[in-house]
Amino acid sequence: MVTSLAAVVLSLSLLLTMLSYSALHRLEHSQALPITTDSGPQSAAVQKPAPATRSKLWWWLLLFWVYCLCFGAVAFFSSNLIKNQFAPLASVQRFSRKLAEGDTDQRLQLNGEGQLPALVQDLNQLAEQLDGQRRQLLQLSFRDSLTGLANRNQFFLWLKQAAAAAQPFALLMMDLDQFKRVNDSLGYESGDQLLLAVADRLQGAMASLCQGEFRLARFSGDEYGILLLGDRAGEIAESVAQGVQMVMAESFSQDGHEFQVGGSIGISLYPQDGDTPPQLLKNAEMAMYQAKADGPCGYRFFAEFMGLSAIKRMTVEMELGRAIENSELRLYYQPKFDVGERVMVGSEALLRWQHPKRGLIGPDYFLEVAEQTGLIGPIGQWVCAEVCRQLAAWEGTPLGRLPVAFNLSAAEFNRRDVAADLQRELQRHQVEPSLVQVEITETTIASNEARVGAELEQLRQLGVKVWIDDFGTGYSSLGYLRRFAVDGVKIDRSFVSEVAHNPADANLCGAIVAMASQLQLAVVAEGVETRAQYNLLEQSGCAQAQGFFYARPISPEVLGKQAGHLLQLEPLHSMNRLREDINKELGYL
Repeated sequence: MVTSLAAVVLSLSLLLTMLSYSALHRLEHSQALPITTDSGPQSAAVQKPAPATRSKLWWWLLLFWVYCLCFGAVAFFSSNLIKNQFAPLASVQRFSRKLAEGDTDQRLQLNGEGQLPALVQDLNQLAEQLDGQRRQLLQLSFRDSLTGLANRNQFFLWLKQAAAAAQPFALLMMDLDQFKRVNDSLGYESGDQLLLAVADRLQGAMASLCQGEFRLARFSGDEYGILLLGDRAGEIAESVAQGVQMVMAESFSQDGHEFQVGGSIGISLYPQDGDTPPQLLKNAEMAMYQAKADGPCGYRFFAEFMGLSAIKRMTVEMELGRAIENSELRLYYQPKFDVGERVMVGSEALLRWQHPKRGLIGPDYFLEVAEQTGLIGPIGQWVCAEVCRQLAAWEGTPLGRLPVAFNLSAAEFNRRDVAADLQRELQRHQVEPSLVQVEITETTIASNEARVGAELEQLRQLGVKVWIDDFGTGYSSLGYLRRFAVDGVKIDRSFVSEVAHNPADANLCGAIVAMASQLQLAVVAEGVETRAQYNLLEQSGCAQAQGFFYARPISPEVLGKQAGHLLQLEPLHSMNRLREDINKELGYL
């Protein structure tokens, strides 16, 4: 500011000096003007200014010029002095502005005394703190806080760089198969320790499995991503997947416990399976889900049909969510009969979906999607509440004395508190607990023996009956009967369907009936469809049966109408007439 003013003053002084000099020069050399006298006009030169006047004028101009020159010099030197005095403050200002813009790598260096060096020190400390926070934020953005591996964001950047290079690479996605059991049984802290152990094992394994360049990341939860780079990435992807699964098959030690935690792996290849990172990730995940559906500890390469399956799954998921809100779910009841007395002794509630376009749909169409997406939780709660509501509605009628069974899947035990939900509904509808039976498969028990066993014990304490469904298809059937207190077993339909043609199946059914009798357990044979099957089951001593030979699953309204026939003693030849009546009600005839 001062420097600019000094420059202006000097320029004005120089301009005035030049103008003054020009005026004097014109005054001294001006021509004489004509003068009129009494004697007539005559020519005479104009009188020039006196020498004293010109001298004074020159001295005034000289003094003015010297004044302006002094003023400019003072202004110039004052500007430099002020600039030198305030230069540190200007440096502090620039430093603060850069900090505000996010430049935390710089440091301010100033010499001096007083409060300014202390201010500079505080600013440098602030810059160091901001720089540390910036680095921490970068680490949180691109690094997994638990394992220290790269996270999904960093892995996505690696994929973008690899795709930009237009070189072949392979993407492997791995999801741990039994990790949830660790969290449920030992808690989340032990689960975190297991994830650390998995990360360390993967890092060590990849160094030996992959001869080329690779990248490893933890996405979230128990998902890990592996990026194989190089021309041979597609060729070695399968051997790397097999090697990873062999390494993961080795047991982990955690808090004095041994765990077998395998992994399901999905593989997508660039550019065959996609040319963008989002598409490659999506396809690898679909292949991983397919591998998990095929069985634990498997791997699958992406194929086009998986994309179609994913679209169907997404469609079913959206429609099923609306079905819960729009009350499109239904319960149909299949009667259970006493084999000897040929009379109805109970029923099993079976889930159906009254689809607005597809009509009545069985659970095979949507149950797997419900379990994978978590919708099985609200659906299971609805089934529990509807069974209790229906029992309360039947109270005072002949059907109100008969128990109703419904199925519980493994996913339900993971999604909700089964015992607490059932207890609440029993109290809400004032239903006798002994009228409710829950059926679980051996696979459900095996999924989490500790939690499922505890829930089953709570159910039995409530007075609810517990049955093992599909008995004989698992590999630990007798062990479950020994470890868990149950009230009955259901012989799987795969044995019943061949009982009339395969002596081995007939003997097996007889053995199950004899064993259950010794253990004082009830037995139900499911899937009875022919008279020959009925006769052999009756000879084996099987007490109860259900199937199309007796009745199809029917709505509660139809069941109420046919209760008079179902609950009275009927000769065997009348079963055909009963089935015809029920089929007419259902519209099959």
